Amino acid sequence: MALFCLSVLMTGCQDPPIHELEKARQAVEHARREGALTFAPDLYSLAESELTIGEEEFHEQSQKVFWARDYSMANRLIMLAQTDAHQALLMAQEEKQKSSRSDIGPPLFFQSTATSRGLGLTN
Repeated sequence: MALFCLSVLMTGCQDPPIHELEKARQAVEHARREGALTFAPDLYSLAESELTIGEEEFHEQSQKVFWARDYSMANRLIMLAQTDAHQALLMAQEEKQKSSRSDIGPPLFFQSTATSRGLGLTN
């Protein structure tokens, strides 16, 4: 019986994942600023949803008596949000690089060779 009481108290004495929550918020915001909503909308929306549900779970647990708090679900959702936001950010950056390369036009070498051969290709 004593072990059960001790385990209940130890579970309830978890530190709230405040630092992790802030990092996840920053990751989602950074992904949004870098264009993840445009270039990786599904993954970005997933990260946003995970963050929202994680925040709700965090606040729900915070309202409980300290020995009844269990932040494990909130922590998992917050970590998923951070991971998915990071992936969305990487996808957005990759897609932005691809689109900027296609906007540049033919390589400079091709342009100068085409012009010297009288093909008259210009940008």
